[in-house]
Amino acid sequence: MIRSEQLLRELEKTVDPSGVELVLRRAGATYMFWQTWSPETVYTWERVPPGFFSMYYGLDSDRYCAIANAMRAGWICYTFGQARAELGNSSDSKDAEKIWTNFNMHDGICILQGFGARRSLLTMAVAGNAERLLREHHVVFSAAAARLDELLAADLDSLFKAPRARGLLSPSEAAAVQAQIEHPHLTVRQQASLLNISVRTLEKRHADIARKLGVSSFPGAIVIALDLGRIGGPSSDMPEEANERGNTI
Repeated sequence: MIRSEQLLRELEKTVDPSGVELVLRRAGATYMFWQTWSPETVYTWERVPPGFFSMYYGLDSDRYCAIANAMRAGWICYTFGQARAELGNSSDSKDAEKIWTNFNMHDGICILQGFGARRSLLTMAVAGNAERLLREHHVVFSAAAARLDELLAADLDSLFKAPRARGLLSPSEAAAVQAQIEHPHLTVRQQASLLNISVRTLEKRHADIARKLGVSSFPGAIVIALDLGRIGGPSSDMPEEANERGNTI
């Protein structure tokens, strides 16, 4: 078994985030990401399976995710299992948990740290028992979070940037999805007539829905919506317009 002292020595020699990644993998991490945020923007460095963030944020699952809510509550160091045990009892949080497990991130460790008003979070999926790994290598994970903060915070513009304000599907967008599910045989023109909007408006709505759910096409958005059960089954009304709700990490 590799010792924390050896990992710390390796960590001291790192000169870029890829070096920190290698140390974390030797400590048992399989996937990982680091995030920090300003009032308007979330900055992300990630090594996670393709498509994870598109689904996680596209479906606004972070609103209900126990892992994210533990961070919002100010937990400094915790495992996924600990967060879920205390904060993951709702059906929405269970749906969010499914996204992690579907991407083979069953358990993991989070380290919250930072300076002054700015905070950052290192999140790692791990192989094996997360609580055991945390006990064995707590100092390594904390030092790695601080090292990533040092290396990445100096050049945030090089990271992936996303606005903190993200909306759920508005009622009118949900109606467009529902129309496709309930009436797949109708053409776009016929669905637009059903919704009492123009074809151009419906096509724009389809594009907006795909963008929100992190896919390239409206049919792909339908697959995501049905897969997690966020939309499905007959609806009795289809409201035309409504304001979108914002989301803040």
